[in-house]
Amino acid sequence: MDSQKNSDIQDAWFGFLQDVVLAKNYDGVYVVDTGRKSPNPMLDEMLPSLLYIKAVAILDLALREFISVRGLKIPRKLGRDSLHTRLKFLNTQSLVVNYVVLKEVKDLRNLVAHQAREKISWGRLETDIGHIEEELIYLGFIGEVPAYEFFAERGADDSNEEISVSFSHVYTWGVMDKADKRLIRGWRFTRKYYDETKLG
Repeated sequence: MDSQKNSDIQDAWFGFLQDVVLAKNYDGVYVVDTGRKSPNPMLDEMLPSLLYIKAVAILDLALREFISVRGLKIPRKLGRDSLHTRLKFLNTQSLVVNYVVLKEVKDLRNLVAHQAREKISWGRLETDIGHIEEELIYLGFIGEVPAYEFFAERGADDSNEEISVSFSHVYTWGVMDKADKRLIRGWRFTRKYYDETKLG
């Protein structure tokens, strides 16, 4: 298999797993600031569904790539060009770890994408991420999967020299590799608290 394409799929999947960590911790900076979680029902309904669609898109991309690089030909009798057809075909070649489960994943993705009231829970997302990941590993697209965790901290900003600023905090947050505690993707911003008696 083309090593570059293999790497592209792996990068896409690992980036997706980082997205999931960030999405599940959408209130992470608020928690650092206040010590309390701030759940948002709308985000808890929307985010898992959007991420589910993305996860299945990566699976479909990997199956396309696998079939193309191997020079495999899907018989027309299996149906039109679709994820369903690719799964059926690879299953006939004993290249699908769990066809029944992945077909259910595909069907649920279709419902979420085309039915306005269909929603995915965080729990279902996590479960099916595991099934998709199992197939990506089986086909050789990804190796050892890193464990990611959310990171957020608030620190004092000692660099501020504005007279009107009483104090300021620097917030840093992002995704960390759980093994080596390395920040992989991160952001930073400063919040300033002004002394109104010293303004303008």
